[in-house]
Amino acid sequence: MEDVLIFVASPKRVTTYHIDRECNFLLHIRGTKTIHVFDREDREVLPEEELERFWSVDFNAAVYKPQLQHRAISYKLAPGIGVHIPVNCPHWIENDDNVSISLSLNFQLRERLRANIYRANFLLRQLGFHPTPPGVMPALDAMKAYSVLPAVWAKKTCRRLAP
Repeated sequence: MEDVLIFVASPKRVTTYHIDRECNFLLHIRGTKTIHVFDREDREVLPEEELERFWSVDFNAAVYKPQLQHRAISYKLAPGIGVHIPVNCPHWIENDDNVSISLSLNFQLRERLRANIYRANFLLRQLGFHPTPPGVMPALDAMKAYSVLPAVWAKKTCRRLAP
């Protein structure tokens, strides 16, 4: 397990549209709210370029498209109800007119190599190429995923050493 978070939301609070780096199980404890979860494979909802930016440079890269709201699956959360939110599934939450409390269990599964493919594609796109999305060419995916590992390692090391 990566981490456990407790979310306490005030009445009518809206959590903006976003995607997460972790697999999430959101377990509701108190109050009521609605979560809207979109399909991470729908490229109109979540284009490859937004995923590449998210994994490379911008945690807020996912852009809400109100005209596609009808594609979300909406879950009404009440005490004892939970929802699974896979990695890269865009979602947003609207709290009802109450204080709500949720427990978020976060896991990182096999998504790290896929994240590196998005990072490589981001760099390739910056160089003017039109990279293939993950899953189209598995051998090329492996090359991309492992080619960015030294840069990811160096970035993490620099963060740890920074004052």
